[in-house]
Amino acid sequence: MAADPTSDSMSSLGDAELLDVVCDEAVRHRRSYSRQLQAIAEIDARGICNEHGHYVGTAALIREMLNLDPHEARRMVAHAELLNETVSPSGARIEAKLPVVAEALAEGAISPEHVEVIRKAITTLPDTASLEDRAVAEKILCEAAVSCEPRIVRRLGQEIHHRLNPDGDKPKDTTLRDPLRRLNIRERKDGGVSGTFDLDAESGALLTNLLSPLTAPTPGPNGWDERSPSERRG
Repeated sequence: MAADPTSDSMSSLGDAELLDVVCDEAVRHRRSYSRQLQAIAEIDARGICNEHGHYVGTAALIREMLNLDPHEARRMVAHAELLNETVSPSGARIEAKLPVVAEALAEGAISPEHVEVIRKAITTLPDTASLEDRAVAEKILCEAAVSCEPRIVRRLGQEIHHRLNPDGDKPKDTTLRDPLRRLNIRERKDGGVSGTFDLDAESGALLTNLLSPLTAPTPGPNGWDERSPSERRG
């Protein structure tokens, strides 16, 4: 471990010592962040935000205390909730949801950015993922985070999500209300009819194949078809 030099003495350090300083400070920062999250979790458990200025949630209190933007403050509170014990409405203590990540951060082995990537990966796993699936996913991602940068861990999280949900997400309610096969028509004042339609991939391919021989350009008096594609299809 390198000494704890001041900024004035950096120029006197050798190359290896300078590298040690960067690594040591990174570990110190990560451990400090872990301590911050422990304190934030306790602040939230005690409801201190209601006793000091009547803030709307712990994130608002942290935001003002540390002069952070709202997103960063909310992220810290989210990390604190997942990496530390929480308190149920009845007062019972609930174990941390990401204990492996909490331990790695406390040791200084992973960064806050790694924590955020893993948090997003775990919290967005499909509903069908079991508790065991989530625990295994956390362990795999955390082990990768020790030696890989956050973007690599993010990709690994996406791969885990795909393996647990190979068929993709269920269609949203809006998709069910608006099916892929749909025909809307309206009568115009001149007696004609206009409208729009949507077809699924299979029906669309069938229609395109049926129309293709009939919509090819036909040479006119000037030697070419002056009609637009929509006119030819009409």
